Amino acid sequence: MNLEKKLEKYADLLVNIGLNLKPGDKLAIRFTDEALPLVRIVSKKAYQKGVIDVKLDFSDDEITLQRYLNAPDVSFETFPEYEVDYR
Repeated sequence: MNLEKKLEKYADLLVNIGLNLKPGDKLAIRFTDEALPLVRIVSKKAYQKGVIDVKLDFSDDEITLQRYLNAPDVSFETFPEYEVDYR
């Protein structure tokens, strides 16, 4: 079985059993670049299942590391209000 077929089967399992998505649901996915192929399939299957919105939150480990290594200390003193509202 090739990788694409395995991702399809895993996405089916996630959408139908793990998340038990229903028509009208909304879905939020936080992911890194390594997961993008799976996220695309999960999103497709979720929409096919009747999900009305899939919110994607991309995170890159390298960019996050660069922030911790190079950003000024002041950048860690507050948490943006829009993030509080979103979460």
